[in-house]
Amino acid sequence: NFSQVYLTLANHHQKIAVGRSDIKQLEHWLVTDLASAVNAGLHAWTRWADAHANSKAYKRYRADNHIAWALAGLGAAAQATGNRALMDYVVHGAAYSDQHSKGHAGDYANPSHLTAFIALAIGEDGEVYDEQIRAAQHKGFFYANFSLWATLHTSISALSFYTEDDNELADSMNRLKRGLRQYAKRVSGAEAMQDPLEKTEPAFFSFNYKLATQWLEHDPTFCKAANAKKQQVLRQSLGSTALTTITCED
Repeated sequence: NFSQVYLTLANHHQKIAVGRSDIKQLEHWLVTDLASAVNAGLHAWTRWADAHANSKAYKRYRADNHIAWALAGLGAAAQATGNRALMDYVVHGAAYSDQHSKGHAGDYANPSHLTAFIALAIGEDGEVYDEQIRAAQHKGFFYANFSLWATLHTSISALSFYTEDDNELADSMNRLKRGLRQYAKRVSGAEAMQDPLEKTEPAFFSFNYKLATQWLEHDPTFCKAANAKKQQVLRQSLGSTALTTITCED
């Protein structure tokens, strides 16, 4: 959300009487302070996993939706500010120093970068890791889609720097599309919920597919899911809310 605010101000500052020095100050705060705080949250997961490779909880600390959302925040900041070093850290795990004034991290190669995360968090069959983890709470469908939401955000940000000619990213995007197709049928109502005790409204996640059809590719399965709920208002989304009101022909 703050990255979106930054982009709005940076692109229209002359019309709304915001000075260039204010824009530079906001950019510095976004990358050096806010993104560093998000990065510290990411490290709470990745550094634990670094130190506990033989733990039964290891995979969770590499594949949980908390990782997905940390990457989404960092990717948004990188996209908004054109910070290639930060985006390389997010997508491919290149070493990065967040340069926080209080020294939150320093140089660190991200082991849970986007392509590594997707390989762990989305199975060959498209099932998202969080589904089984949250199944006992009857929230598996919700958390699987919650993780896909963040992963889609990060992937869209990644495509502002790289193309799908990047083989590693292309493989990850194909896995992401597989995951989206896995859940699209339940979002559209074509398939019943696997857990009859879960109270999540499947069509709530139609906005994921509005974004997918806008940014990834035309896919009839995506269109049916995108049209499951005609209009939504979201407080945690990518770009204009108009993206969440589109419909497409399936």
